[in-house]
Amino acid sequence: MVAEASDRAVDLIYKIRQDKQDSSFTEPPLVALIGPGYSSEVQKTSYLLSSQRADDKLLQIGFSSTAASLSNTNIYSNFFRVVASDAVQIEVMISLMTELKWNYIAIIYDDDIYGTEGKDALMNRAAKSAICVATSFVLPIGAVSLTQARDILQKIITNGESPISGVVVLTSGAHANALVTTATALKDTLSDPISFIFSDSHFKSNTGALYKASKGAYVVSPPQIRIDEFEDYWFNTFRNVTRVAEESKTNIWLENVYKEYSSCSSTISTCSELDSAQLDKASQMSSWTSYAVKAAYVTAKVLKQVHDRLCPGQQGICSNMKSQLYNNKGSLTEEMNDLSINFNTDFTYVPAALTNISLYFPDTSDAKYTTGFPDYQVYQYRTCISDTSKFCFEKIGTYNNTELVMDKSKIREYDNTGNELLWPNINFAQCKESRRCSSCILQEVYDKVYFRNGDLIVGGIVPVYDGGTDDPLACGVIRTSLGNELVEAMEYAVALINNKTAPYEQLFPGKSVGLLIINSCDQPLLAQHKLLSILNNGLLLDNNTVINVKSKLIGLVGPYSSSISVAVSNVLSQFGYVQVAYASTAVGLSDRNKYPYFTRVSTPDNRQTQAMMRIIKHSKYNSEYIQFVYSKGTYGEAGRDALRKEAVKAEVCLAQEIEVDDGDNFNLIREELRKYPYAKIVILFLRSHQVEPITSALNDNIEYGEFLFIGSEAWGFRPNDFSNKPKLVGSIILALQLPTNNNFTNYLRNKDVLTDKNNPWLLEYIAAKYNCHVATSFDKTFTQPCGSNLRLASSSSNEQEIWTPFVLSAMLALLSGTSEAFQELCGSASTTLCDQYVLNPNTVMNKVIKQKLDVDGSGNLLSLFDENGDGNVGTYTLDGSTIDLDVNKIVEPDGIDLPSVCPNEKACSMCKTTETDSTPSPAPVSEEDDGTVIALGVVVGILVLILLVVMVLCYRKIKGKVYLSDYITNVSGVLGEGVKEDYNYLNVIEDPKYKHVTNVTNHNREGRSNGAYSVEDTTTDTMCPSPRNAESYLSPSTIKRDTYLMPYDEQSNNSDTELKKVELAYASNSEPGRAEMSHMSETELKNVEGSKGISTELKHEMQRNGIPALPTRPSANTLEYPGSTLPSGNNTKTSDSSPPPPSHSSNVHHVTPISVTQQISKVEDSQPLAPSHTRPQQVAVVSGIPKT
Repeated sequence: MVAEASDRAVDLIYKIRQDKQDSSFTEPPLVALIGPGYSSEVQKTSYLLSSQRADDKLLQIGFSSTAASLSNTNIYSNFFRVVASDAVQIEVMISLMTELKWNYIAIIYDDDIYGTEGKDALMNRAAKSAICVATSFVLPIGAVSLTQARDILQKIITNGESPISGVVVLTSGAHANALVTTATALKDTLSDPISFIFSDSHFKSNTGALYKASKGAYVVSPPQIRIDEFEDYWFNTFRNVTRVAEESKTNIWLENVYKEYSSCSSTISTCSELDSAQLDKASQMSSWTSYAVKAAYVTAKVLKQVHDRLCPGQQGICSNMKSQLYNNKGSLTEEMNDLSINFNTDFTYVPAALTNISLYFPDTSDAKYTTGFPDYQVYQYRTCISDTSKFCFEKIGTYNNTELVMDKSKIREYDNTGNELLWPNINFAQCKESRRCSSCILQEVYDKVYFRNGDLIVGGIVPVYDGGTDDPLACGVIRTSLGNELVEAMEYAVALINNKTAPYEQLFPGKSVGLLIINSCDQPLLAQHKLLSILNNGLLLDNNTVINVKSKLIGLVGPYSSSISVAVSNVLSQFGYVQVAYASTAVGLSDRNKYPYFTRVSTPDNRQTQAMMRIIKHSKYNSEYIQFVYSKGTYGEAGRDALRKEAVKAEVCLAQEIEVDDGDNFNLIREELRKYPYAKIVILFLRSHQVEPITSALNDNIEYGEFLFIGSEAWGFRPNDFSNKPKLVGSIILALQLPTNNNFTNYLRNKDVLTDKNNPWLLEYIAAKYNCHVATSFDKTFTQPCGSNLRLASSSSNEQEIWTPFVLSAMLALLSGTSEAFQELCGSASTTLCDQYVLNPNTVMNKVIKQKLDVDGSGNLLSLFDENGDGNVGTYTLDGSTIDLDVNKIVEPDGIDLPSVCPNEKACSMCKTTETDSTPSPAPVSEEDDGTVIALGVVVGILVLILLVVMVLCYRKIKGKVYLSDYITNVSGVLGEGVKEDYNYLNVIEDPKYKHVTNVTNHNREGRSNGAYSVEDTTTDTMCPSPRNAESYLSPSTIKRDTYLMPYDEQSNNSDTELKKVELAYASNSEPGRAEMSHMSETELKNVEGSKGISTELKHEMQRNGIPALPTRPSANTLEYPGSTLPSGNNTKTSDSSPPPPSHSSNVHHVTPISVTQQISKVEDSQPLAPSHTRPQQVAVVSGIPKT
């Protein structure tokens, strides 16, 4: 067809030249070309005709060629059309699929300009609308066999990751019919029906039979207008073969059409009349018929305009008009500029269906229709509403001004047995249940942004996803905390401004504030790249328009982590934008020379490292020997540097520093920590997304009571994250905290997450958080569907994520400050961002950091920032001599041996040298008030540091508070003189219920018992292990070590230098044996663990074998191990040398001293102690078996 169209174009060019040579005007001139029908044909003909000289450029009017590229007047300068381009059709298809809840489809398209352009445009547009094109198939030009069609459909319905039940067809009618013919043959074998969306098709076979698969098919089309007058003419012509023969003398194609319908191969005069079925098929009108009629009227209007100008008041074609029509074809093309047609007034006769239609060409090649005439319509091939015994096209939707309005009550689909399906019980083309459609989970979802336009725009950066582990520009999984809720908080804060909610009704008067949120994926380079791209190139919207963000941006809130704030601030400072971070705490960000327009509502990390040192030195812990685990990057490294300084001041020795990065094997952290087993207090300075995997790895690998952890504020107040980590019981978390906003909680409760269209990440977040899937999800491995009543906040809880109030405060402070700056620099009447605002970032910065907000709803306005722009909602002075902890509310890790001190002089010698050389040693923190002012978190107007003691797993309710200090210093004067508010308290996460040993057996050296024992079972939570009865024993699978170290009697006043009875037992796996006893002092015992002097024989025994089996009931004074020989304790050598030996792997048989106290007093309601392989362990002994 394309080659033939090119040949016809050449013929037309020849005719144009002939007309120029016909000086006597003897032959009718060629004045315009209507058609051809296909876009690929128009592409060839228009290209050839447009390449001619300006006066030879023949006018061409299209009526069914819709390819979007044909709108390019630089290439197709002679071409105009009365039908909408495919750009509109694609938008209609996207809107239709959205309404039908299709998001997992296949495309079948023709290998021509219409098909390839349509496919590319649809795929591009679908990606922006979360519609996945799982696969696509191209049909060659020409006839398509049923075998080809069958192969394509088989691949679609058996698609590997999930069967596809929705197909968009961008083909000719003939190809579409081949597909529905094949689908009809396959339909009875399908578990789910295939639904089609066609651009335009007929659904009857050559015999007039209805294709079964066409039932329920959707067709998007320009408005179909029935030209009754033409239909009558056409029907009357085909019902009379004699009339067909007569008409064929002027219409050479009519005879061939008649023969096609009648299957007559002889001459037309000998063909029979059409029967009713043939006549019914022949009389069907194409949807393009009315457009062909309109194209003819457009051509007539152009000729009428030329006649009115060249032949005023004359009938017929005057000589001036003849000369122009023969010699200057291009003049008719020029007449199209700003041409308008009113069918009512411009012509003496028009079909009735066109009487109220007007169109015009406003400097474009595509006609625009006036109000009242829709751009596109959606039809469905279903039972006729007027006659349910027949099938016909029924209009179910109208698309106009970018909006599709559908009447879903008219939708009818059909199952494989022909039963009618009504909305909403129809086929949804989606990823199937229990499947994961991985091909649809592409980078585009990570690149999406939250955007709502406005006169001005405020920006935000949130880590909606975690970062990828191998690529600094890649994203990982969606975050179920500290991600989506922060997005919602930004949306809520901006809505307060736009809705003029008190007390913000005076901000940006007469202007709307838009919101742009970038997903950082917690990756500095990625966040920087996205920000630069948007500032440089603008934001490309789904409708292909571009928003110049830079000309509207008034400032930005975020990011979350310090490393990303560093990357982003380097960009924003170059453009002069003020940035308010909500959770970035690195000390280096306080440097205004490096980060001149950076502010934050959180306090720097050096404040919390000061608090950490005070906790460590508090009389409750009284420790001096610690370890430090920190995240690679700005946040962790800044914390490390701050901690080093504070440790020197507090005379605390850092035994080692362990850096961790994404992708590391976190299980190895235990091995590193065990290199310094006496450094029992471990500070974790981790980025928030690393807290869960690292704490899980620690809980899985360490022993009970092995270490006590102190976490930085990035842990957040998230007790649920530790509900399954019993070995972290007693951990301490420092957290910045602001009061929650109850109005925001209500906002979260009322938001319908399944219908929200603003937040592009919301549905995936809901699925991950609640382990369910939404219908449109591409990951349905969660087999449970998400309920329609899901909300972002519980109806019974006001709990918010730890950083949510900080986001609200940051956004409101920024908008309050920028509103003042805008009115001062641009004027309240201005609706656009003026140059003065852009050129004066210092003015904007000063306005922002001077803001005061009512952060707790009390009516008191508090300064959010100090003069440097760091967080400063009130101040809190730690009493230098004390940090008040209610020790009765603190639960230590089971079996922990504190204080955490150096095992010998050598172990801490390096730290002491460093302290002496680097700075004079200050007086102990407990003895001198250094007057340090620490800005902490906010609770009811006061920024305090909340100390959280993590007590998890099974728990009983403890109501109480641990106080950091008994007063609040009135620094800013906001609260008034002498106010003492009970706000700086420690939240106690509820502690576990274990069995409490209430009367412990008292054993002497001979194994005789001085008392009875009993076990009190206080376990009620189903999460706890079942209690053992009084006669049960630990099975070998529950004992990780065969020896235990028991502490001296806590009531003993003897000094460490005095020789005390200590029983030592060593075990190997060679053959049965007995534990031999020896005695050593407590000092000597301590040195065993850090000694390098253990005998070679003993080392071999330690490395040789695994855990021995335990007997059923050994004697009270002998520990027997089947298959074991117990070497004498005399083989052990002691030494004061250090550091301690390397950590032990799990398959090495550990040798641990057993220290049996002379007297174990009654323990009332005490926390039980679980086994530990390297530290003192208090246990109850029954018949010689250690029992926890």
